[in-house]
Amino acid sequence: SSGSEDTLIPTVIKNAFGGAWYTIFSVQNVGPSATSVDIKFYNTSAANVHTISQTLQPGAGYFVDTGTVSQLGTTFNGSVVIESNGGTIVSSAMELQKFDVGARAFEGLGGGQEEFYMPSAMCDFPIAWGVANAFFAIQNTDLNNSTNVTITYYKGDGSVAGTETKSVGPGAKTSFGTCAQADPGFIGS
Repeated sequence: SSGSEDTLIPTVIKNAFGGAWYTIFSVQNVGPSATSVDIKFYNTSAANVHTISQTLQPGAGYFVDTGTVSQLGTTFNGSVVIESNGGTIVSSAMELQKFDVGARAFEGLGGGQEEFYMPSAMCDFPIAWGVANAFFAIQNTDLNNSTNVTITYYKGDGSVAGTETKSVGPGAKTSFGTCAQADPGFIGS
């Protein structure tokens, strides 16, 4: 509701997953005066592959369609860190499916936490039109140091279905898929 000096978008993609998915995201200046922002694209190896610098007037937004950012190459899978020069900003993103009607939307975050809870995780769980699977993109909010991230999957009775640990580089993201640790038909948290 109030914004922050920096904002993070944990998953940003271009022509990913068989060429079917793209991200369109925006950053808005919610502060009382103009601010400049640096939009930094990090690949999954924690390399800053491109930066867009933009000045935003109060209330103004800036949109990025990854499909038009040639500096990301033909395909890109990573994250974005947006840093202001002391202003107050917010961000949001949409992942859009190119060949179908799939869409996912989420808000950027002003910072991270050491522990986070997700109330649903599924692996080939039967639903009315097929099966549902859950994937999690975890971004390292530290821009200087790598960190290890561990996900623990819980069954409905509270017992552990499995755990998985991955290293995440500075500013980068890594993805976890529930099916790597849970059996088909799993639904839990």
